[in-house]
Amino acid sequence: MAVPQRYDRQSRIKNWNQERISCTEAYLVGSDVLSDIMLVDLLSLGFSRVYRIGQSKSFEFEKINPDVYLEQTGENITTLQDARRVFSEANPKNSIIIECSNDGRSKYFSSIGAREKNLNFFSASSTENGFSFTTKQMDEQLIQYHLSDFDKVQGFNNSLACSAILSDEIRKMIMPIEGDIRLEEYRHSGIKEANSLDKKILQVGAGAIGTFSALALARMNAQITLVDFDTVEESNLNRQFLFYNSLGRNKAETLAERVRTYNPRCAIRGINKKITRDFEPKNFDFVFSCVDNNEARYFLNESARKYNVPLINAGSSTDGCSSAVYYPGKTACLDCQLGFKLSDAMKPKEEVEAKRKPCECFHPSLIIPNQIAGALMIDSMLKSIEENYQKSEYSSGFGINSGSINDSCFRMCKSKEQK
Repeated sequence: MAVPQRYDRQSRIKNWNQERISCTEAYLVGSDVLSDIMLVDLLSLGFSRVYRIGQSKSFEFEKINPDVYLEQTGENITTLQDARRVFSEANPKNSIIIECSNDGRSKYFSSIGAREKNLNFFSASSTENGFSFTTKQMDEQLIQYHLSDFDKVQGFNNSLACSAILSDEIRKMIMPIEGDIRLEEYRHSGIKEANSLDKKILQVGAGAIGTFSALALARMNAQITLVDFDTVEESNLNRQFLFYNSLGRNKAETLAERVRTYNPRCAIRGINKKITRDFEPKNFDFVFSCVDNNEARYFLNESARKYNVPLINAGSSTDGCSSAVYYPGKTACLDCQLGFKLSDAMKPKEEVEAKRKPCECFHPSLIIPNQIAGALMIDSMLKSIEENYQKSEYSSGFGINSGSINDSCFRMCKSKEQK
């Protein structure tokens, strides 16, 4: 059976079976930030139906994926009777329950309601200091597991990471792929949050990673300039969820418009432009590299060095992602951090760039690692402001790990600079 174009990039993952996902319905409990992001993930992955016990107008959810039936009830689960009623039509063969609130009663009664109907149950919570989820704790044990998160404010960056990693575990249960490593439960602390950011940010790339970093920057009311020359294609929609009804439009301009819709106070603009050798990031406090090729990273690395502007770089694969900061004079450059010369990606001058056809030779991609990369970029930036320079990596089945960055380049790179 032909796979819809919007799922093309994730369907290119070896042994991916979109039909398994498209036959699964989810009952999502919660009305806060974490359930908002989880709803985005479920819609983007292509679940058949999503029933949200709760409601939010944070995004125009009904426009994200018209292939998915969506119903938001506006209800809360405060008793076992509530849980039994809202889960009454759930089918153990193709229904799952995802509880994403920071409310103890909701988690407790939802878990009992799921157990009574033999439904797969997932529970997650987030705060401004961390997040946790479990696929195995129930009843009183579930309360103890999430106890430290109850009644706390949910953090946006932590919710981005939590929802994505849990979505990966849900995928593994619904559609296992050879080589999967399961995380039955996971707890992480240390992803930084900020309520405001008085910085000017130049973000290069308005695609999969850039969608989430731009949203996070906007929530902090940073001054944002987005740069991207690419246009929206249908195959982007499985991970660039704000591009609904925008096929053929420029990504930077469209993303800026959509972000401004959800945060009118944010100063954000989009520029239709390709980054080249003459790139000059003047008058910016940080440059975000959300690009998908090393040629562009080379230009960004060199311009960061030349203009002494900190560079936050991220990249993703189908099962992982990473983020790191290049702070000229304080950390090693991207060449030294990555362990190879970005200049090797430069094409011969006489080579004419071929016109790209939609989806031609595209690599597999899905929302999960790109969403985490966006959160890690914000974390890298906020920590670098405190002079804490780290590289963070996510790997499916292992979670997020961070480490320090060398404070200077290697000898070969230094000798190149002297020349």
